[in-house]
Amino acid sequence: MNWLRISWMLYKINVRARMQYRVSFLLTTLLASVVTVAEFLGLAVVLHAFGAIRGWNVWEIGYLYGVLMTAKYLYRGFGSAVNNFEPYLVNGQLDQLLLRPMPLLLSVLTSRTRMVGGELLQSLSVLGVCLGKLLGGGDGRLGRDPFDAADRLHRDRHHVRRRPRDGGGRLLDDANRGPVRAHRQCVDDGVPAAA
Repeated sequence: MNWLRISWMLYKINVRARMQYRVSFLLTTLLASVVTVAEFLGLAVVLHAFGAIRGWNVWEIGYLYGVLMTAKYLYRGFGSAVNNFEPYLVNGQLDQLLLRPMPLLLSVLTSRTRMVGGELLQSLSVLGVCLGKLLGGGDGRLGRDPFDAADRLHRDRHHVRRRPRDGGGRLLDDANRGPVRAHRQCVDDGVPAAA
């Protein structure tokens, strides 16, 4: 586990190097935080104006937004160097990483880290507030199941059609639907909608 200690030291050195230019560091952190807040506030304003979009309220969309942004900022903070691996090969920097007494992947991950603490804190805050609202009842509709939003997302993505049934539970054919279709009981029977 000596290489874990070495990787932590490399991470701290990288953070100190980023903080060397204080004005640049502060402006980057501030502007990234403003962008994160503006993204979510844009969603919240639209949802507040319309109430809900296809049945999704602000707490459910905030929950999904928090999960997505948390994963995004964890990747940006710790894993983005893997995505830009070509400069290591072209510039000959891979040899320096191979000489370190630690696994190559960990060397690459700790070589270029980004400071995403503010954005990560904001996305975790949005996730926590929305999940608390959904689990606590009140305005959120999920009740006690936080995975209900994922089920609804899957159902919406596959455009599952709701088909009307009569009082006995039998499906109504197209000829019997008529103008009172909206007043009949609709249940999800898993039939995909026609394209």
